[in-house]
Amino acid sequence: MSIKSRKLFAILVMTAMILTMLPLTAFAADDYSYSASFVDVNKTSVRVDSAEDVDAVKNYVTFTVVLLDSGRKYFTGNVTDLYIKSSRDAENVAYQYKDDDDGKLKWKKIEQAIDTETGANLGAGDDPNLYVNKYGEVKVRVWSGLADKANISFHKGTSGKDGDKAGPKIGEETITFTSSAAKVKDVVVTVDESVDTLNVGDEITLRARVTGDDGVGVDDVTVTFQKSRNGGSWQTVGSKDTNPQGVATLKVVENEEGEYEYRGKVSGKTFKPSDVVTFGARTPVVLEKVTEDGTKIAVDEDYNVKFKMKDYLGNVCTDVSIIDLEVIEAPSDSGLEDDIIEPESKVDDDKNVVFVFTPDEAGTYKLRAEVEGTGLRQTLTLEAKEFGTVTEVKVSLPKDKTALRADDHDVRWGDDDDDAADTMQLKVKLLDEDGVEISTTDDSAVRLASSNVSLVAISESDFGVVAGPIKADRTGVAVVTATHLDTGISGSVEVPVVGAPADIDVNVSYSDLTAEITMQAVDSQGNPSYFEDDEDTDYNVVASDVTVSNPKKFKKGTGKATFTATVDEYGTYKVTVVTHNGYSTTFELDFEEAAKETGAANVTMFIGSTNYVADNQPGNMDVAPFIEDGRTFVPVRFIAEAFGAEVDWEPKDAATEKVFVTSGDIEITITIGEYTIEVVSDDETETVVSDVAAFIRDGRTFLPLRAIGEILGAEFDWGPKDADTEWVSFSL
Repeated sequence: MSIKSRKLFAILVMTAMILTMLPLTAFAADDYSYSASFVDVNKTSVRVDSAEDVDAVKNYVTFTVVLLDSGRKYFTGNVTDLYIKSSRDAENVAYQYKDDDDGKLKWKKIEQAIDTETGANLGAGDDPNLYVNKYGEVKVRVWSGLADKANISFHKGTSGKDGDKAGPKIGEETITFTSSAAKVKDVVVTVDESVDTLNVGDEITLRARVTGDDGVGVDDVTVTFQKSRNGGSWQTVGSKDTNPQGVATLKVVENEEGEYEYRGKVSGKTFKPSDVVTFGARTPVVLEKVTEDGTKIAVDEDYNVKFKMKDYLGNVCTDVSIIDLEVIEAPSDSGLEDDIIEPESKVDDDKNVVFVFTPDEAGTYKLRAEVEGTGLRQTLTLEAKEFGTVTEVKVSLPKDKTALRADDHDVRWGDDDDDAADTMQLKVKLLDEDGVEISTTDDSAVRLASSNVSLVAISESDFGVVAGPIKADRTGVAVVTATHLDTGISGSVEVPVVGAPADIDVNVSYSDLTAEITMQAVDSQGNPSYFEDDEDTDYNVVASDVTVSNPKKFKKGTGKATFTATVDEYGTYKVTVVTHNGYSTTFELDFEEAAKETGAANVTMFIGSTNYVADNQPGNMDVAPFIEDGRTFVPVRFIAEAFGAEVDWEPKDAATEKVFVTSGDIEITITIGEYTIEVVSDDETETVVSDVAAFIRDGRTFLPLRAIGEILGAEFDWGPKDADTEWVSFSL
């Protein structure tokens, strides 16, 4: 080999040796080491922030990714494979870049979604590029509109098949996004939307979303859920705390059909209620006849046949589409047999399903109501007769109106006049000698007359329509009489004319810890009155520690309203009712614990028999009274307890020595084997002497008939008087 060749070979060897000393990454696109690099963050907890624009965000964390090469020197080259990943897809990310125009550092929000598997490439392909300073630092800003914890990690490139996984991890931090410092601005309550049709007994989930001024959910806030049924008063159903997303949920089961609204209450402030949620009755399990068997009806007259459907919770079912009525038997010359009668489109005010039945011939009809798909059936028998001679005339007020209102009006009649006097439609019915009843509107057969036409006038054109006065100060009662012209038989009804409501009367009935409240609007003279407009019929109930349910608005035409009040403890509770048109009344509910039953008033026993009679009700005891040495002995314990007294004894674990009888404020002590009985009443002690000492037989304490009567203060008797005693009795 020539000297020239040897020199060239030496140069090549030296070059190869130098190359082997360089790290392989020196020839990669990004010459930094993921294992040498690391991640730092300025804080690990921050308030949520829903800002979309990077310049508008106020609450964020700043990550510093320090890039080092394998020699642990700062890497300052171009970076195109730095990925950021979050354990959830709710975070916003911006990276720092240098503006070419003014040389200032600025922030650029990445629009790429942060996939929870691959993550997002910071600045790749973007203009401007990710900025790396002379210390190898990359600044990344992260914020979120969703509270809770998120694991934020940084990776070098991607891995996995088709690059669907984040590459080797550089570093990771857990960031807690919190909303607990925000001031509550709104609480929105919604009902679980997965439920399409709701019936009583269904469980629903109420979801309250609590947000602050920035529209972000507020953590750790107590939400009190409230409900209102059929537009009635609000009552609390439960409380829950919000989670980091500002959401609180509560499961609720409603057992009464109706229209419900739900709302949230936070720190004493209530918010807008939810949409109306309707709970219907469940499939009926009970079908009741409202119309009585054997009811007599007139041929060719419409008659309302009524049934009621109820579910297992007692709610009335109002779905008239699931019930029909079939004529299963009819007179031989009737054309109605096997006819199917459809119900009216709606139930009546009492939630009865109404069928209009018109018999075409006299005789017995058997009708069968059946609820579709339930097997529920009811058979009703009606007696159809030709209407005979009128024997009675009935006049009645309409069910939905009990009086006429006296107000100032321009005219008494006038369909097109907005200021006409108040009117009502009276009902007139005729009865024949068999009790068959028909309604009539025939003014040629029946005439109406008023006892005071200035107070109540009779319409000349509309049969049965009466009108009140046109002056507000005209109140009182007029009698309207209906006279059957052919027979002269008449009937009448009082028509009250009342003033505008001036007050509300309240009536309460109690059942343990539940009270049923009935309210009646009354005028200045105390006569029942009513509100004329729908918006005036609603009210609110204000009462601490009282649960209000089943509220019924004031009825137009009757002025009556009802609701149920339930409490947890006996005591007195103050209740205020405020109507939506400014009327109010305050009253007290006094819940008193019912006195314990005092037992029977009369007890009769039979010698040698364990049978007895207490207040005319037969019974059986475990020992029988007996006669010995001419005296009648009766068991102390049975007689005492029959009269409501309490019995005790000592000792418990040995032969009885003393028996104690307590009745009200009287304490009686009977000592076995002794003739004296101690009676304490009103702190005074009295001694009763028996002619026979108390003794035990068959495990029971016995005393003579007379002694028992004296210590219990009962009157005693026996019989027969002229033969051996067969029975003994005690009466308090």
